Amino acid sequence: MFGNGPTENNIQPPDENRYFELKTAELAVPNLPVTALFHDLRALTGLARELPPGNVTEETALYVANKIVNTYRPRDPASVEAARALAASVLARRDPADRMQVYAVGHCHIDTAWLWPFSETHRKTARSWSAQLRLAERFPWHIFTASSAQQYEWLLTDYPGLFAEIQAAAAKPVTACTTWCPDGQQDGQRPWAQMLQQQAQRVGPSAPSGATGSPAPPS
Repeated sequence: MFGNGPTENNIQPPDENRYFELKTAELAVPNLPVTALFHDLRALTGLARELPPGNVTEETALYVANKIVNTYRPRDPASVEAARALAASVLARRDPADRMQVYAVGHCHIDTAWLWPFSETHRKTARSWSAQLRLAERFPWHIFTASSAQQYEWLLTDYPGLFAEIQAAAAKPVTACTTWCPDGQQDGQRPWAQMLQQQAQRVGPSAPSGATGSPAPPS
C-alpha cells in the first residue's frame, strides 16, 4: 500500500498499475531466549554508555555486560540461561521508592484521515483494536492504550459489540492526555484559541462510554 508511489515521494498514493512478483520467501523461527539476551545486553550497554562515569550502576552494568560476552557460547542454551541470569543481577534490581519508574505501553497510531476514506479508518480501527483484545486473551500481561476519542465514537456506532469488549477489558482505566483527533491531526492550518481548546481532551479507556457528540472543553 505504501512506498509504491509514482515518484520518489512515497507519501503519494500508490500506482495501482504497478505490480511485483514474489519469487522467494524464507521462514524463520526466532530463538526467543537469545533475542531476550540481546535486549538485555543492549540495556546494560546503554546504562554503561549513558550514565555518568563513576556511577555505581554504570560500572556494574559495564562489568556484567563484559561478563555476559565471555559467558555466551553460540548454539549453547545453557550459556544463554547463565548469561541472562547475569543480566538479571542488574536489570531486576528495584530502584528506591523515590526513583522515577518508566513504563513502555503499546499504542496504536491510526491516521484519522490519510490516503484512504473515512470509511477505511472506521474499519482499520476495528481491526487494530480487536487484534489487541485477542493478544490480551493470549497474554494476560499485555497492556495497550488508544487515545483517539473520535475513533472510539466511530467504534461505538459501527461496532457496539467490539466497543463493549473494550470496555470490559479496561478493568483498570488509565488516563491518557490527548486531543479529540490525536497525533497532531486536528485542524492547525489556521489555529485559533477556541478551536484548540475544544480539541483538548483527557481521554482514558473508561471515557468512551460518554464519547458521543462534540468534545467538551477541558475542565
